Amino acid sequence: MPWGTRQDPHEAGLCDEYCSADIVPAKLCSSAGPNAKQLAGLKGRSTALRDGTGRDGRSAFGYSCPPAPATDSWISDMTWCSSIISYHNLLNTPPDSIMSQRVAIVTGAGSGFGAAIARRFAKDGVAVVVCDINDVGGQEVTDDINAKGGKAIYINCDVSKREPWVKMLAETKKQLGGVNFVINNAGATYKNKPVLETTERDFDLCFDVNMKSVFHSVHVMIPALRETRAGGGPAAIVNVASTAGIMGRPGLTWYAASKAACISCTKNLAIEFGPEQIRFNAICPVFGNTGLKQMFMGETTEDMFIKSIPLGRCSEPEDIANSTVFLCSDEASFLTGVALPVDGGRLA
Repeated sequence: MPWGTRQDPHEAGLCDEYCSADIVPAKLCSSAGPNAKQLAGLKGRSTALRDGTGRDGRSAFGYSCPPAPATDSWISDMTWCSSIISYHNLLNTPPDSIMSQRVAIVTGAGSGFGAAIARRFAKDGVAVVVCDINDVGGQEVTDDINAKGGKAIYINCDVSKREPWVKMLAETKKQLGGVNFVINNAGATYKNKPVLETTERDFDLCFDVNMKSVFHSVHVMIPALRETRAGGGPAAIVNVASTAGIMGRPGLTWYAASKAACISCTKNLAIEFGPEQIRFNAICPVFGNTGLKQMFMGETTEDMFIKSIPLGRCSEPEDIANSTVFLCSDEASFLTGVALPVDGGRLA
C-alpha cells in the first residue's frame, strides 16, 4: 500500500504475516485500536531506521522510511503501519536482480577518497565492490562495511589493464547480479618536481592509472550498464579528476594533464551516452587529506596552500564521498557532463 493511503492494513489483508513476525504488533490491527506501548516501540524503530539514512529518512537512492505520525489518531497510526510494512519489504528483498539492489564499483577503495566513497554508498543501502591492488586495505574497508550492516565484496584489480576489469565485472555479476555505478577513483602521481626532471615512467604512471583506467572501464562496463538500463535501473559513471585538471599546478604537469584529459573525456562520453540515459560526471577535488598529500606539496607548505582555499581547509575524504554519491543519486538524474569542483572555493 503506498504511503499516504488511508486504509486499515488489517482489512486490506496486509498485516497477517507481520502480526506474528514482530514487525507490526498484532494489537495494532485490532478493532480496539493501537496499543500505546507497542506503537511507541514501533515508532522508535522508525526513528532508528530513519537516523541511519540521513536527509529526513530518505537515502540518496530512494529508500525511505516513513516518519511516525505527528498525531495519535487511529487512521494515521494504521496508515503509517502499512507504510512501515512496505519499507520492511524493501529492506528485506533478496538481491536476486539488479532492480532489488543497486551496486557500485569503486576503484582505489582501499584508502583515502575511495574508502570514504565506498562507505558512503553502503550507508545509503548500495552494495559495493571494493576494488584495489592493496589487498589489506581493500579487505579492511570491505569487512568494516559488512560489520556495520552494509554489503560489500573485495576484488583485486589493476585498473590500468583490461583483463582485471573483465574479471571484476564477471565476479560482480556472479555475486551481486549486475552494476549501476562505476567510480573511477584510483589515481596516481609522482612527487612534485620541475617538468624537466620528470621521467617517461612518471608520465606513464599518470596516464596509465588516471586515464587508461577510464578507457578500460568504458569498454568493459558500458555493455553491463546497458543491461542495467534495459532492466529499468539507473546507470552512471563518475570519474575522480582534480582541480589540477582545470587550473595549472606547477610541478605536476603530467598529472594535471592526465586529469584535464579525464575531464574532457567525461564531457564527451556524457554527450555520446546521454541518449541511452547513462550519465557521466567528474569530481574535481582540491588538495586533500589522503596518502598522496605529500606527493603534491613540493616546496609549498600545507599552510600556504590552505590560504588559497576560501573555506580555509583542504578537502576531506568525506567531502569527496558525499559529492560523488550525490552524482549517482536519483536527485542528480538530470546532471551529466558536469566537472564538479569540490574545492572550498579555490576555483571561484
